[in-house]
Amino acid sequence: MILVRNESFKEFLSKYPITSAIVFLNTIAFLYTSLLGALSGEGIFNRWGGISLEYIQQNEYYRFFSYAFLHGSFAHFAFNMAAIIIINPPIEKSLGKLKYAVLFFFTILGSAIAILIMSNHAVVGASGFGYGVFGVYLSIICFKKKLIDRQSRTALLVFITIGWLITLFAKGVSFAGHFGGFISGFVLGIVFLWTNSFKEMK
Repeated sequence: MILVRNESFKEFLSKYPITSAIVFLNTIAFLYTSLLGALSGEGIFNRWGGISLEYIQQNEYYRFFSYAFLHGSFAHFAFNMAAIIIINPPIEKSLGKLKYAVLFFFTILGSAIAILIMSNHAVVGASGFGYGVFGVYLSIICFKKKLIDRQSRTALLVFITIGWLITLFAKGVSFAGHFGGFISGFVLGIVFLWTNSFKEMK
């Protein structure tokens, strides 16, 4: 099953350098902002790097990317990092480092654009990328399911369903961010399939 992680910490860093770098940068950002007291003040994360139309209209374009490295609580941070560590490695291994990095930037940009269009408040978090990877998996399941074993396909569909149930019914979750990332990932997944970019996932 492709979602089972058996690597040691050292092996994980070696096999999945981009995923490791994303988790590392998110961890450093979370620790740094927490030490500065961000968790004790509502809205501080948003002011430091959250994305919203108001901030972009002030020409703060760095927020198209900074928002994806900030989290408003430990639970938010831990959930997103755990999901990335479990779900993302097979995609990085299959695509290779460069195309996987393209996927990261494309999905967080797509998530950011959706937030600007659909949301009226600032958003932080890496879940747009996580849902982007969900979108990639769904494109594979829809159009070239033989790349993924049956057990993994079933598990992924369960994860995707649970993820969308949380998005739709949990409080404080950015539907816009998740939707934008998911659609971006699905579309880019189709492009990667069309260009035969995926290797078989084992």
